[in-house]
Amino acid sequence: MKTLRRKIRRTYEWSRDKLNGAVVSDEYFFASVGPATLPALREQLRNLGRSLWLNAPLRETEIVAAANEICQHIFDLLGSGKVKVHHNLQAQGFAGHCYHMPISNDALQKKYRRLEKLIECSIDFPLDGGISANASPHISKPLNFGYELIDWLVDFKSGYRWNEKLWHQRVPTGHVPGADIKVPWELSRMQQLSVLGQAYQLTNDSKYAREFAFQILDWISNNPQTCGLNWARAMEVALRAMNWIFSAHFFMAAPELRESFWKELLKSLYQHGEFIMRHLEISRDQNGNRLTANHYLANIAGLVLLGILFRATRAGSAWLEFGVRELHAEMASQVYADGVHFEASTHYHQLVTELFLCATLAASREGMHFAPAYLDRLDKMIEFILHTTKPDGSRPLIGDNDDGGLVVFRVSNNASSNCRSEGILLSRLHNVHMDFVSRAEKDSSRMTWRGHGRLENELSSQAFPESGLYVLRHHDDYMIVDCGPCGQSGNGGHAHNDTLSFELTARGANFIVDPGTFTYTASAELRNAFRSTAFHNTVVVDHEEMNEFQSHALFCLKETQPPQVLKFETASSHDYLEAQHFGYCRLPDPIVHRRQILFNKTEHFWVIKDLLLGNATHEYFFHLHFAPLAVRIIADELMAVAESSGVALAVFPFDKEHVRMRCLEGSIASQYGRRVSNTVVQYAASARAPFAFTTVFFACKDEQFNLASVRTRVQAFCESINKSELLQTEQSSFHCSSTPQLQHF
Repeated sequence: MKTLRRKIRRTYEWSRDKLNGAVVSDEYFFASVGPATLPALREQLRNLGRSLWLNAPLRETEIVAAANEICQHIFDLLGSGKVKVHHNLQAQGFAGHCYHMPISNDALQKKYRRLEKLIECSIDFPLDGGISANASPHISKPLNFGYELIDWLVDFKSGYRWNEKLWHQRVPTGHVPGADIKVPWELSRMQQLSVLGQAYQLTNDSKYAREFAFQILDWISNNPQTCGLNWARAMEVALRAMNWIFSAHFFMAAPELRESFWKELLKSLYQHGEFIMRHLEISRDQNGNRLTANHYLANIAGLVLLGILFRATRAGSAWLEFGVRELHAEMASQVYADGVHFEASTHYHQLVTELFLCATLAASREGMHFAPAYLDRLDKMIEFILHTTKPDGSRPLIGDNDDGGLVVFRVSNNASSNCRSEGILLSRLHNVHMDFVSRAEKDSSRMTWRGHGRLENELSSQAFPESGLYVLRHHDDYMIVDCGPCGQSGNGGHAHNDTLSFELTARGANFIVDPGTFTYTASAELRNAFRSTAFHNTVVVDHEEMNEFQSHALFCLKETQPPQVLKFETASSHDYLEAQHFGYCRLPDPIVHRRQILFNKTEHFWVIKDLLLGNATHEYFFHLHFAPLAVRIIADELMAVAESSGVALAVFPFDKEHVRMRCLEGSIASQYGRRVSNTVVQYAASARAPFAFTTVFFACKDEQFNLASVRTRVQAFCESINKSELLQTEQSSFHCSSTPQLQHF
């Protein structure tokens, strides 16, 4: 009876999707596009992919090596390490959880037979191996046609496998400890196909063309429309479609791929478009208001590209018109006037910039109009990436970072987001859109791009006031400070509890870092730990979170009041930033945390003063998360010294009174799903507010420096610019009357 009810429910769900147009039959597709338009569609697919591809420098050895691993179905995604992905694999496990979920041999043979029907009429094979045009219709062994099925439904880190027959709206996430749905999603985004395309372009080896077609047909045959996890989010559908479009142009002239293959690909792309249009990701915020974010933007960008591809059809034309209109709307609602995305994440800003840029360039070439204000804000989005890039070319990790991107432009030994940053900057430097030409020419005198992913520039300090991000920099010294509101208009989303936190690079070496993002739904405990206040370079009061969150609501933070920037000034000799937040004003005895930062540009030191303003006794904890370096502790001076590439950074309190020091073991996840140990230095105090303590960060080429001399130099500089109050720590110096904001709590 249960089996019968299950079959009835699945039939009903599939029928409902079919009735609303999410399921596209072969007959409907060919009736919509018309047989005569198929050659034109194929040519449009070629032109669209070619026009969007960035001709980034190719490293043949790296590209071919990566493509060969892809042909063997070896993938390294989201911290998995290199794993050969197939059915019945033995996973290593994640966060203490490991699953083995084999499928029967009969079920596997059915999968091969489904794929064989598509392959037989789509791909030509060499005579010395594999399937031929007259092959048996009952092929079951993968070696018979040189291809082994990929398991598109398994998290190959934990081994958990989702049910392929689940209706897309019933696919669960976070229901099994250790299982991360992002892993199979990442694989099904098909970014690996562009690597195969680049290898084919370099070598003209037919095995890459066949593997390209195999993987697409494998995916189509084993992910039926609206069923399974790979149809659970329209964002994933859109990113997959866009990567098919990006990669297809490499193989248009491949003699191994028959016309029937291109029909199958185009039909599936049309199905992707219909699905996206009917399952747009519009959610509600904590107050029930309409909320759109990066998922919805991915939907829109996908519809723009698919609309261009199928513009000759009524549906495609509607997708394109709708997409361009919504791009304008989302630019206004998701991006601040300073050009920064509203989700409080530097990584998601980069992803969103890629989506806006790709869709805008494609639609502009089709004659679609974009308002000057829209293009100006898009240009500012690229400016933000330029200004926040660290001296070594890496990106700060403010907010969530899940390594997600739109397309892989080239292969690098560095698996971080630098490659995508390079792709965006290259698009700017190559003037791929005429609206960026004038500003690109103007800015080109300020920066150059080196061959090994390092940015050489004379960029200056920069304020992004609407988003609350401030960059204090001079040559190879760099600090980024987060003084911004909680992400997604106060809902949290991809934001962390990192207000007034910072990252610090001294003389080109990264010393103080953000721990990043380790996982999302695979472990609520680890997710909440990495977004907590204690995991950032800011002050914790009474072991409380600055913004409350519930352990099960993994993408929500509750902000009581936005932070406030009181002063930002930049000069040739120094930068000064003063800001405060009110997250601890909800406590029975309210506290305002005010932070003052002074950057000496010529002597390579920073002074950070933390003021805890209130009227009662509290415990305060200032955490400093060092990059994975050896950190030496000098206990008598409460000083920590780290060394990197011949540069030493010494950190010490200017006044040791009331301050305690501990050295803790922490975790850094500069890439999603992969963490390493690091040192966390904790300065703590228990005192009555108002209370203040000042910390000095001093960088030098030789760590054998005289501490007394450093103190004298710091004090002399503060006095010379009338900032001597930064070094005063007497409690009597502060009065609650100076912070009228406390009266509102």
